[in-house]
Amino acid sequence: TGGSQGPVSSNLTASAKLKQVVDSPMSSCGTGTWNTVGVPKTYATRIQREVPENFYRSDHGRTLNWYVRLVPSTALKGHRDVREFRKSTGTADLRRAKTIGVQLIAEKRAEWDQLLSKAKVPGAGTQVLSTEPVEHICARRLYHWMRVDDLGRFER
Repeated sequence: TGGSQGPVSSNLTASAKLKQVVDSPMSSCGTGTWNTVGVPKTYATRIQREVPENFYRSDHGRTLNWYVRLVPSTALKGHRDVREFRKSTGTADLRRAKTIGVQLIAEKRAEWDQLLSKAKVPGAGTQVLSTEPVEHICARRLYHWMRVDDLGRFER
């Protein structure tokens, strides 16, 4: 019986079958082209190219909403009220998420700039200490360490 075997013939070697499947018009799967080994080539999709730097989708998969993420500058890292900023745009549509996200980013950066300008006091800079304050600071630290050590030993 000489019926059609489809795109892959049964009397071919494994590598020939793979080449025939890879070269078939149905092998692209809509995600890009395939290389000769049968593994899809990876490249940035249109959506990946359009996503701004501070936008991401959550990994937990419960929602398709876009999120905004900002990391504070190193000048603000020591401030107690400043943390990494993450907030949902509330929409899965990238176009609307961009407009909402840009507003969120602008508000947070303005807040951080205001904190930074308050933290910078004019005339405040490095101060050279004389020997007397340095010795005082060292003596206080030594006393504290000895006290903590004694408390640790005698509480047992």
